[in-house]
Amino acid sequence: MPRAATYDFPSDLLAGQEELHQVRAELLALLKRLPWSVEPLDGFSDDKGWRKVERPASPGWTPDEQAEVEKLRQRERELAVFVTCHR
Repeated sequence: MPRAATYDFPSDLLAGQEELHQVRAELLALLKRLPWSVEPLDGFSDDKGWRKVERPASPGWTPDEQAEVEKLRQRERELAVFVTCHR
């Protein structure tokens, strides 16, 4: 069986991609911990559609939580552009 080709990618590209994976993992973990709604909302239940939807009441996110999500999303965008447009 022929050996697969290997490539020497630039170290800054590899580091950027690794950081992007880390930032996305941090963001996903944070979003899983936070309430489902950014703003405080009452819970609801709806069984009239094609599937039942239920959400508990949400206290909303604190300003610090909102800032942390925005910081991670901004860094994710920066890294995604860096990796995608790397030359």
